[in-house]
Amino acid sequence: MLLFLLLSCTPDSPGRSGDPRFAKAIVSRVVPTVVHLKWESTLEGTAFVRYGETSVSFSTPPSSSPATSHRITVFGLKAGQDVVLQGVVQDTDGNEELTELVELTLDPPPADLPRFELTEDSDGLLPGYILLSLMEPGQGWVLILDQDADPVWFTKVEGGLVAVSPSPSMDGQSILFDHYDIQERTDVSGFTRMSLDGTVREPSRLPLGHHDYAELPDGQVAWIAADIRDAEVEGETIAVAGDSVQVRQEGLEEVEGDQVFSYWDLTDPYVSCDHFYVDANRTGAMDWTHANSLIYLPEDESMVVLSKNLDALVKFDLASGERQWQIGGRDETLSPLGSSRGWSHPHLSHVWEDGFVIFDNAYHTGSASQVTEYRYDLASGIYERVWNYTHPDESFIQILGDVRKLPDATYLVSWTSLGTLSRIDADGDVLWQAESQLGAATGRLSFIEDLYTLDQPQQATLRR
Repeated sequence: MLLFLLLSCTPDSPGRSGDPRFAKAIVSRVVPTVVHLKWESTLEGTAFVRYGETSVSFSTPPSSSPATSHRITVFGLKAGQDVVLQGVVQDTDGNEELTELVELTLDPPPADLPRFELTEDSDGLLPGYILLSLMEPGQGWVLILDQDADPVWFTKVEGGLVAVSPSPSMDGQSILFDHYDIQERTDVSGFTRMSLDGTVREPSRLPLGHHDYAELPDGQVAWIAADIRDAEVEGETIAVAGDSVQVRQEGLEEVEGDQVFSYWDLTDPYVSCDHFYVDANRTGAMDWTHANSLIYLPEDESMVVLSKNLDALVKFDLASGERQWQIGGRDETLSPLGSSRGWSHPHLSHVWEDGFVIFDNAYHTGSASQVTEYRYDLASGIYERVWNYTHPDESFIQILGDVRKLPDATYLVSWTSLGTLSRIDADGDVLWQAESQLGAATGRLSFIEDLYTLDQPQQATLRR
């Protein structure tokens, strides 16, 4: 486990000793949009910071306990922004003690961090931030954008690797992101836990990992791992690349996990389509399952895994590894209503109690990729498509793609290879859209309502 305590070069002790009006701003060297305000007060109480660009119009949450020595972290500032900050201490009687105003200008974004251009912006949208990855040849980024599509948090993936699936941590203080060698030259797969304030960066290895992972309770992590075996396919014995789901504690290096699920336990390999091709991950094996999505469902201690090549969404019990249901694919256990089937080699990040949204890359169902919402009913054993949206330019997204449904009944979409982020309403109108610089592909995304708690909104409760 690697732990970096990374502070700025500004001295760590408050100036003007004994003067409660004075506060010192410490800008993180790791995440230069994160500012710590430090000061001493004569009044004992809880502390917070008022801040803004030209005036102190926003506030941080208050500290958890009364004190006279204070260090409050401010999130959500834009790179290159002018900032005004003021420390506030409030006692139980409502008395306040204020520091003098502190003014500073944050550094602009790094020159090699791709920027976004906001091309659509409607009023009345659920406010919040977008956590996502950016992928370019030879480098990857994990960043958080505000509603102006400006970066308010960012970190470069180390070693020339790329991140695919960043996510807020259960601890409410950290960002998790996986990282891989996109050229697949060597197995360096892993993920990193990085605190939002930039003081902690902890990498963990995920042996043979690819595409996705999921944080579990009690410091554990699950990931999709390649599982290559010799098997007979259409009368010939060949190397076949299947997948398993592995689980172990975070922070370990070359330690394999405990297998909790394997496609090899469900069925023998079979050719699902023409994309069952040779040289999966440059191993020389036939690419059988190509699992690409993994989601933990805490309400019943289960997981959902999606196989791209089999077009199969499987829910399994985390403790036993037993399949609970399958939607799509040759051996599905639920039945589609009407023309509900339809997806072809998709990706997925958002599942709830009776539904999910899926990014249908549409390899075989047409030339245009689309995002689709499904409802399922275990009692009746059916599932059905209740909404879909096809890319307006009929673009085909060959890799990745992502979609999440938000509580305001909009859909947040990553059109990966186009470098486009969109929020679309149920009528198919684009209400918000941002375009990345040419060559920067957008990875999976999450919507965050509050940077101080990393709260994510629950899925929309609207039912059709």
